[in-house]
Amino acid sequence: MERTLESRIMPRKRTTPKRDKAGRPPRVFTETQKRKIDRMALAQARDTTIALAMGVDVHTFKEHFLLRCQEKRAEGKLRVLNAQFRAASSSKGSTVDRIWWGKQHLEQTDKQQLDHGVTDAMGELMKELDGTAFRPGNSKPVEDQSA
Repeated sequence: MERTLESRIMPRKRTTPKRDKAGRPPRVFTETQKRKIDRMALAQARDTTIALAMGVDVHTFKEHFLLRCQEKRAEGKLRVLNAQFRAASSSKGSTVDRIWWGKQHLEQTDKQQLDHGVTDAMGELMKELDGTAFRPGNSKPVEDQSA
């Protein structure tokens, strides 16, 4: 069974048959509670964390706030991204801000220079051990001329 994007995002509906008005009344959230949930979602808090902080079951929380929290998390990430861009592009921004921005968004990387040759110290050690000398960048031994 192929699942659509909406079916993966939206929580599953309860399949219990509707009854007469028996049971617990539907949960109603105040505007203050909604603002608190929005602030936590902007700060990238997970659904389980927000539900626990609000004293609500996770499934109930997701039924009421799943899409709202996804939108607020995206808004929070965008705010941080804009702040980082302003820091990197302003004259007051540090060099570190600019380097970080370039690596994240402009595919810039640090230059990696690796030298796999034999070091001078290793060459001297080899010379003492067997009378041959290794030179950095040269893979073949050179006969020691000083002996």
